[in-house]
Amino acid sequence: VIASTWKYEFSGISLIDVFFVLFILIFLGRLLAKKEKLYEIPYMNLFLIYIFVLIFISIKVHINGGILSSIEFLAKSIYSPFCFYLGAVHFSREKDTKSLFLSFILAVIFPLIFIFIQKITGYTWRYHETRGLIRAQGVYHDVVSARIFIMQALIGIFLYRHYFLHKERNLVKFLITQLCVLCGIGLYFLYSKAIIVTLVLWLLLFSFLRKRIYVLPLALGIFIFLNLITESRILLDMRTLFAREIEYAGGKISSDYVLAGRGGIWKQYSKEWKELPISEKLFGTGRSHGYFHNDFLRVLYTGG
Repeated sequence: VIASTWKYEFSGISLIDVFFVLFILIFLGRLLAKKEKLYEIPYMNLFLIYIFVLIFISIKVHINGGILSSIEFLAKSIYSPFCFYLGAVHFSREKDTKSLFLSFILAVIFPLIFIFIQKITGYTWRYHETRGLIRAQGVYHDVVSARIFIMQALIGIFLYRHYFLHKERNLVKFLITQLCVLCGIGLYFLYSKAIIVTLVLWLLLFSFLRKRIYVLPLALGIFIFLNLITESRILLDMRTLFAREIEYAGGKISSDYVLAGRGGIWKQYSKEWKELPISEKLFGTGRSHGYFHNDFLRVLYTGG
């Protein structure tokens, strides 16, 4: 719900920014109130080093882009180790873990509602087209937010089903399976290459690592069936979505144009990186914003 308020700001501050700061304050408050022994937490030394590095980079970001950019960078970066800590400490019991998985699952209802409203009514809150395919991202800034929430729900469904559902709970299994199907449909209408590739990799890993090879022909059969009843709509959509990659595989275009032009973007940033002085390669440029479309490059430029 908070992520859907991205376009509303008051004096340049959004609800998302407020949430980040509140989360950190609540985290520190719990830490002080419970008087937990931080040195007993696994990898705490590594986390402390990481936090000191973040503070150092934040100073560089401040010099380069101002105090607000510095605070934003530090808040967003420090969010991950804090969440890891909370996960390890506060979700170690079976009861708490069950609640966590359920929250992942329930959180998908809100984004799914708006995705299906968009597809059923044709009303688009934010128009986002990729090669003629209109993405059903609902009320979110882009498909990244929507796909993260849905993928998170799928992970929650798989874990909850594996650890907490027993044979006698057929109704709950049925409902969760239906929600899983709805998540799959929602992901499809996002028209995200990253999602398609990720789901295919999940399928391959599950089939080979769990030695359930029968899943592959079963998945292929389901794909063919769905493609037939939709009059080849799915296959045509996939060809449209991966048109550039198909052209690249056929030798018709260069790698600059694959992945929505990210190949060219990465080449340009890599070229700029090679020309930077040694000091900036080691300690970063302090640039926390840019059209990197690649976390590895973003980290290199920001912190070295």
